[in-house]
Amino acid sequence: MAPRPLMLSQNYLATIRSTVELHKLIAAGKGDDPEADEVRDASASTWAARSGTERERARWVSEDLYSLHEKTIAPCEMTRKAQAAFHKAYEAKSRGEWDNSLALLREWQAYFDPALISYLRGSVWFDSMPAMWGSQGSFLSMRVSSTRRT
Repeated sequence: MAPRPLMLSQNYLATIRSTVELHKLIAAGKGDDPEADEVRDASASTWAARSGTERERARWVSEDLYSLHEKTIAPCEMTRKAQAAFHKAYEAKSRGEWDNSLALLREWQAYFDPALISYLRGSVWFDSMPAMWGSQGSFLSMRVSSTRRT
């Protein structure tokens, strides 16, 4: 059986779109501009209408997007536990256990190349919400361009 995408409310979709837009502004050095404040204000107005799970996932999207702009740090020395966790995260993604996969990737991210973790998190978000990204590809393009580091 193929993994099923997340069920998405209109408020949640609006939040994710706003979050992506805000992070595009941040990446362009406009995070403190009035335009960014407008995006924040628009998103905050519907926060109460979201479920607890939607709020948590919205925070995770933002956290994952912020990680694209963090300074690259050399990964910790690989361990068997880290390898096993990576394998579990990949298997969880394959089964459509999106939240579990993302949680494992966040927990063990210090052991892997940041570009790889960014790519995998982005692919989980992409696969979990095809209605959100399929036509736009905005998260995908942001993920790919942000993982290119010199």
